Amino acid sequence: MAGKITVHPLLYLGACVACLAAGYSLGHRGEPAAAAPGVVAKSGSRGKASGGSWTPADISAAKDEADRKLILKRSIAASDTEALWRWLASMPNVRIEAWGLVQDELIDRLGWGAWERARGMEAGKARDHVGEMLLMKLAEQDPWKALEEWQKHRSEFDHKIWGFGVISECSKAAAGISADQLLKVFASIPQKEANELMFVDYAPDFDFRKVLDHMASGGPQPYTMTEDMLPTWAKRDPEAAAEWLVAHPEYLQVEYQQTEAGETLGTLAKVPMDDATRARVLQMVEGMPEEMIDRTWKNLSSGTSGKLSPDILKSADLMDRRGFYLENVLWETRGLESIDESWSTLPLVERRELLDQADQRWAREGSSPVETKARASWRDMVEKAWGIR
Repeated sequence: MAGKITVHPLLYLGACVACLAAGYSLGHRGEPAAAAPGVVAKSGSRGKASGGSWTPADISAAKDEADRKLILKRSIAASDTEALWRWLASMPNVRIEAWGLVQDELIDRLGWGAWERARGMEAGKARDHVGEMLLMKLAEQDPWKALEEWQKHRSEFDHKIWGFGVISECSKAAAGISADQLLKVFASIPQKEANELMFVDYAPDFDFRKVLDHMASGGPQPYTMTEDMLPTWAKRDPEAAAEWLVAHPEYLQVEYQQTEAGETLGTLAKVPMDDATRARVLQMVEGMPEEMIDRTWKNLSSGTSGKLSPDILKSADLMDRRGFYLENVLWETRGLESIDESWSTLPLVERRELLDQADQRWAREGSSPVETKARASWRDMVEKAWGIR
């Protein structure tokens, strides 16, 4: 019998990660693998059922991505701590997912000691990257301690926006508490840094007006900024959000805030409201830039899968966009096997006109034999569904 091949734990881990990154899928191999020397399998559910560790061959033979990820997690759990540190310090060129799994394992074993060890690494690119990634991971568990560590040690790292992910976690956590807490986070962040957009979950009683007033007044700005504050407010209180947006045209001077304002218009058009409130709200925003309104309706008319929204249709009537909305939603039914029941709410004569318009548009845009056949088949499907013939 041939002797065992000695595998260095760092090389073993690297091979496992490399196999995962390559994405091989060759079918499942049932026989258990021998443990690699220097890799100690842990007891419990994290180790392989046979008591040994998983090998790179197991990873390449896994049937799908979920299997490969599970095997990699078990291989990492079976590796000794020093091997994991050496792997991180080597800055391997692999998927970010593999980095995250190794960092999770080190934090699971060492807690905040992992961050202290990263700070003790030799200065350089590896220290900057490993330290930042670990502190970002730890911020998910305790954002306030991570913020304290970031403020205390960020000058030790080279990149000017080092650790921005920590601020993202703090902003998310603060928004879930209150507007006052979020403003405290803003005040602690240097204004010179670049913005990082994100989405957060706001506290049920979050004071949107307070934070937006602060931002519009030029107070200390974050370098991690949400892009859904106004749209979320519009969902909760459409009238108040619309009133604020119209009263602060300066808010549209920043590019990402223009995007947010456009999202807000879309939200106001589709959020459920009584007819009187809808009329008041949409009248408020009718003076917004025409190109922004046009872009909003283009977005509202796409990705519909051919289904009409009663709320959006009411808004389309009030904003003189009914024809545009209906024609573009009908356009999205091309290639579908059936027409949605929501169309039955429209008068048949209007549906006939829309069908003719869409048919003519298709004829203009595609006149090949294949397109002509597809267009005829689609029209036949719609006409049968609507009882036109």
